[in-house]
Amino acid sequence: MLSDVFERIEFEYMEADGALVALGDCLDILKCIKDKQVDLIFADPPYNLGKDFGNGSDNWENREEYLEWCYAWIDECFRVLRDEGTFYIMNSTQNMPFISVYLQEKYNIINDIVWVYDSSGVQSKKKYGSLYEPIVMANKNSSIPYTFNWEDILVEAKTGAKRKLIDYRKTPPQPYNTKKVPFSKSTNVGKSVTNFVMHGTVYALRRSSPLQPGAQPECVLFPQHVQVPALSCLKQCGSVHCCTSQKTL
Repeated sequence: MLSDVFERIEFEYMEADGALVALGDCLDILKCIKDKQVDLIFADPPYNLGKDFGNGSDNWENREEYLEWCYAWIDECFRVLRDEGTFYIMNSTQNMPFISVYLQEKYNIINDIVWVYDSSGVQSKKKYGSLYEPIVMANKNSSIPYTFNWEDILVEAKTGAKRKLIDYRKTPPQPYNTKKVPFSKSTNVGKSVTNFVMHGTVYALRRSSPLQPGAQPECVLFPQHVQVPALSCLKQCGSVHCCTSQKTL
């Protein structure tokens, strides 16, 4: 299995129950992966805000240096992404405009998602609060079909489920649907994403049979700074292989 995904193994890793966790520099590990091996990537990198993860991974000299680092691993992510795969990235409101332009120029943006959340922490008294995270969903090219499992993310549609309204635009009139795909500006999408990503950096999912609907993921890139019981984390995520996406060891 590892030889199917990786050109070479040059990083520390743990393996058990058909899953693997690898630790190392994200660019080094991504460069070990063969082209077009990954179906889904979710990237939640350090935001260059000076947070203490214990390894100095959130401090760059300036924004330009930080963005160049982001662009480098983004390009590597798209190299290992399958043609029908999708790429998600979340970042701070300060950095996302630059990253969004980069993705628009080189790849294709499908959705801008806004994860809205509440916080009881310190609130600003000089400006409006910024209790949301922007997330961009992208793929390689607008002409390439991509996988979107809409039936797996349906949420309640109050128009049909609670208000019981009738859609008279249809012939004959019919009740509104009781479920719907979440809007891209949605707390539902945000909760689903964060439940999966934990506190992470770059994650990648690979299915054993890329053309078979419902196949289980086999590859996940995990962040180095997350202090896991690694195996229990893997069991929660299913049958996965894992690598890091941190700046340094």
